[in-house]
Amino acid sequence: MIDWAAIMPADAGRQAEEVPDVAQVEEREKADKADESEKIAGAAAGPQNLCAQINTEVEAIYPAHPAAVLLVMAWTRLKQASTDERAAYLLALEGMAPADQVKQWHDVCVREGIDPWHVLYLPAPTWGDDCTTCRHLKTRHEALCGERRRYHWACQHGYLILEHGRGTERMHIAPPECQSFERWYPSQQR
Repeated sequence: MIDWAAIMPADAGRQAEEVPDVAQVEEREKADKADESEKIAGAAAGPQNLCAQINTEVEAIYPAHPAAVLLVMAWTRLKQASTDERAAYLLALEGMAPADQVKQWHDVCVREGIDPWHVLYLPAPTWGDDCTTCRHLKTRHEALCGERRRYHWACQHGYLILEHGRGTERMHIAPPECQSFERWYPSQQR
């Protein structure tokens, strides 16, 4: 927002109290149009001021929520908005709390016929091989000062490990692209 108090001269308050007549207003408008045409002609030859307007008011600024950004982009793609309009919508997210950003753009997308759950859907494989007994699966155990034990596991080859529960059993599932299964044996004799 523009800080008009810093831009306007100190005597602007007194001038605003006086109401001009119609003739004065018309003369000012003609003078303003002439000044604008001179500014436009001079702007092509001079340096361009492409700085964004900075909000000088003290307001809370929030980070953009990733889900809200995806919903804004989907909505602007549907509306075929220009890049400037997209940027304006994305910058407007800073004025809202992250939860409010998602709620608002979820409602906007639903009203326009966009399914937000399809926009935010991340494709995941529907099958995978068991890697619970794979030699490349490394597990680390942490016990921090009287708290619950915490386990971390990761594949040495960098594959994303999924977890699946079947009854009372928990299984580690490798993604379909993993072809490096080697069985782990508890003893070194094999």
